[in-house]
Amino acid sequence: MNPEISVPEWEERLAKCIKILRTHDAEMKHFFGNHVFIPLKINKGRLLDKDSSDLRMLFFFTCTTRAGGVNVERIKTAMDYFNAQQDSLIEILNAKIDSNVKFERLCEIVYPERSIGVGQKIGSLFLELLVVYGGRELGLLPFLYLPIDTNVWRIFTDKLGVPPVELPKHIIGYKIWQPKFRTFQEKLRRIAEAHDSHRIHFDYLWYVGHICGSIKCIECWLQSICLNKEI
Repeated sequence: MNPEISVPEWEERLAKCIKILRTHDAEMKHFFGNHVFIPLKINKGRLLDKDSSDLRMLFFFTCTTRAGGVNVERIKTAMDYFNAQQDSLIEILNAKIDSNVKFERLCEIVYPERSIGVGQKIGSLFLELLVVYGGRELGLLPFLYLPIDTNVWRIFTDKLGVPPVELPKHIIGYKIWQPKFRTFQEKLRRIAEAHDSHRIHFDYLWYVGHICGSIKCIECWLQSICLNKEI
């Protein structure tokens, strides 16, 4: 018999966290529907049409919504890159191939090696909006990376106790193939799948930090597991 393996407290806390977050699925879909798809007139049914202006608008929104220090010139560079790759991107998304293979091929486009204004944060959020909230290619759900931005990082470290050695702040600027990024994403995958979920659903933490941060702690989704209710 294998000896019992001790699970770090922060991992146990994340397990409780993902279960709490998934009780808010309807709220998250309502939020993105009313704050992204409806006001931008993005037609979910046309996202994967050839030369889709809807897909282009979704990518533009992604570049501007969590860009942080990304300036206008970098957004323009990112959009020029997207326009050049859009046909290939749609072809891959529409291809009748295994979801794992499809995701790997998408990564080659969505996460370019050279710096063109699209890193792990923008690339991952774009795929999240397309799959989770756009309802397209749901077979990709198990493979989607969690987009890590300052809001998400702060919730993980300050409120849920993820150690800096596991999630250093500069991970926000990492490429998806860097070991520290892959290791943390793999831990999220394991924790989420153990509770019939996917790691991408940890991105509900962005909402917790961005929206719930303005309400009283007792009303916050994470109030029962938060380590620092004063932050």
